[in-house]
Amino acid sequence: MFERVAEILIRQWEYDVWVFSQPWLYIPLLVPAICYLIFFSFKWATLTAPLWLPVHLICSAFSKDSEKQNDDRLQRSRETKTD
Repeated sequence: MFERVAEILIRQWEYDVWVFSQPWLYIPLLVPAICYLIFFSFKWATLTAPLWLPVHLICSAFSKDSEKQNDDRLQRSRETKTD
């Protein structure tokens, strides 16, 4: 399964490198190159989502917990100062 996914990603990368090496992409004022670069970014964000999305969710969960703890500490310190 992992080998198949890696094979698909490699084929897609090779295709994108081939597209970026075509002269028609650069001749008309780089407009097609910029458009393909935008498409390329979305495409690779989607293709690699199973790799980076779990890491992002785990990191954001920990950062939210730490932010909540910091907010709770700040609120408690404010309450003790007003007492």
